[in-house]
Amino acid sequence: MPSRLGVRIEATAIIKRRMPQIRVIALTGFKTDEYVREALRAGADGYVLKDASYDELVIALRSVGDGKKFLSPDVSGHLVSSFLHRGQAVMPQMLQLVAAHIVVGGGWLLVWTLIIGGARRVLRSAPFRRVMDGVTGSVLVGLGVTAHHFFTNMWRHTLHTVFRVKSARGAVTIQYPDERRPYAPRLRSLHRLVRREDGSPRCVACMMCETVCPAHCIYIIAAEHPNPEIEKVPERFDIDLGKCVFCGYCVEACPEDAIRMDTGILEFSSYSRAGMIYTKEVLLALEPARPDGTPTSPVPIPPDMRPS
Repeated sequence: MPSRLGVRIEATAIIKRRMPQIRVIALTGFKTDEYVREALRAGADGYVLKDASYDELVIALRSVGDGKKFLSPDVSGHLVSSFLHRGQAVMPQMLQLVAAHIVVGGGWLLVWTLIIGGARRVLRSAPFRRVMDGVTGSVLVGLGVTAHHFFTNMWRHTLHTVFRVKSARGAVTIQYPDERRPYAPRLRSLHRLVRREDGSPRCVACMMCETVCPAHCIYIIAAEHPNPEIEKVPERFDIDLGKCVFCGYCVEACPEDAIRMDTGILEFSSYSRAGMIYTKEVLLALEPARPDGTPTSPVPIPPDMRPS
């Protein structure tokens, strides 16, 4: 009731005066201008109607808890409609709450109300004209910078393509895949297994890389090595590149330097998850990259991507 509402508004004012750090949300069934105005003057940080949904209550509590303001969509829409149709002055705090509602609660209906009903007043206002003057200057400066780069690059490309002036280079864009940017020597690219002189893998199936892998993308099955001086050899060594995060832990953990990530191959894909699993035979066939980082081995093609 209005009389009880007045008592609650007075209590809100006392709470905010004595403990300004306390956040207050007015939960009521009234949405008239008078009650909203009095609640805001008393220091309420939010104004929510009793028929609000659960999601709206959660948004209101989080917004007010973060130090923002919140109004129910019905309340904010009513305030804006009253302001636009009856020409009433709206308090700055109300405007702040309405803006906060637009950001936090969505409020697309409110946004369209502002656009349709208040467009003329906003366009004729002096602050808007000052802002637009600054925006216009910035836009012109941006257009000038864009035009300078556009015509400069177009002239350089014309010299390079039409008049065959090889020294004339246009934009710094690398024409991939015909051109490749140089890769750093430390770049972690596709894995490869290092071979011994007899062609067998240097790996001794110690399971260090499989154990340290944070993505659990390495799968090894050990077997006896024909050479009695070597204890074990991987019968199966699979890497699931669909899971791999290219952290390089497997390379650092290997005590035999049997796995490296220096192939320079970055372009690999597959139509299925199974095609992203690279086997021991595929990893043994790869070679290290050139000094400039370009790969020497062809990109492995999974079986599901090979032409039939």
